Amino acid sequence: MKFRHLVRILLLLALPLSFATRGGASSLQGKVVEVLDGESIVLLSLNRPLKIKLIGVAAPANDQPYVDLAKPHLSSLVFGKYVTVRYTSLRADGYLVGQVILNDMDVGEQMIRDGIAWYDKVEGTNLSEQSREEYLGCEQAARNEVRGLWQDPAPVAPWEFRRQQAASRNMVSSRQPIRSRSSRGPGGSLNSDDLYRSLISTGALANGRGPLNDSSDSGWKTLAPKGGKFSILVPGDALDYGATIPTANGKTADVNYCIGRRGNNSYLVIWAKGPNDGTTDDQVSDDTANGLVFNMDRSLKETGSRLFLEVKRQKSLRLGAYAGWQYSVSAPGKPGTIRVLSRRVGQEREVYVIGVLNAGEDDPQVQQFLNSFTIGNN
Repeated sequence: MKFRHLVRILLLLALPLSFATRGGASSLQGKVVEVLDGESIVLLSLNRPLKIKLIGVAAPANDQPYVDLAKPHLSSLVFGKYVTVRYTSLRADGYLVGQVILNDMDVGEQMIRDGIAWYDKVEGTNLSEQSREEYLGCEQAARNEVRGLWQDPAPVAPWEFRRQQAASRNMVSSRQPIRSRSSRGPGGSLNSDDLYRSLISTGALANGRGPLNDSSDSGWKTLAPKGGKFSILVPGDALDYGATIPTANGKTADVNYCIGRRGNNSYLVIWAKGPNDGTTDDQVSDDTANGLVFNMDRSLKETGSRLFLEVKRQKSLRLGAYAGWQYSVSAPGKPGTIRVLSRRVGQEREVYVIGVLNAGEDDPQVQQFLNSFTIGNN
């Protein structure tokens, strides 16, 4: 995999939720200073601009009918106003995903009710059961009243439109989709590229870059960030990135990650530090593993896959002062392993994640990777 084609790799992290109050979304307030499109805004909060994606809202994509109406309509609702954002996750391209509340109005719900956007049920799984029912009811009401985009006799949802556009770009000279040349068989099995795509920014890959090439074996290198207190072997062409993200009560968490591929195996390392807010080692471990797999499943679904990754606890882990769990992450014929370790330090928590997709723990390369992880306790 040639990483020069990936300007930015941002993982779909569950870690912000581990640092937030357990049992619900985190909240922040600010002023809407820009409307980017029909489903996303820029919020100025704590003197920092944050990109916000309205959860469960899918506005028409570029080149679709009614796309020119979505941004002005959202702008008329929120631009220049102070709102509350109840966010639940950090998206691949750096957007916080959550509900935007203006006074007593759920802005996303209103966009759907006005017939300006679809309800995205996949993204909406992070909503409460009541909110999911309300969003679905708003879409049905807009459809029944033939509002906005529902005036079209056969409207195409934006995720389906993008899938069709991608399929069109990926036609080979034989006029067969590229997927027909992959290892995905009649049962919908996954190949290594599918799994790798689920780990890296889907936005970067969707811009007409074509299929991933096989990785050249560039060996291993040691990842030992300054001040990171740990070291581990990673693929020689892996790159690491970092970001500071907001959490509950105006706090922040520092999240860093490294991703690379060697042969058919995809390797992931995450190290992060943020407020603890009462969570235990087991809670952080489960939240992180389940959140990562949930978001990888979402990315896989966008490729047209009918299969989902399954996560299961395998064994408890302890490395010095750090405790956590090892999880199996797999789809039929495609094993994987994730290890999550964390510890509380005062009012903060340190979290480490190391994972491999497309190979089991008995693979010699995987053993070398997992066993190379060392960490100090100071």
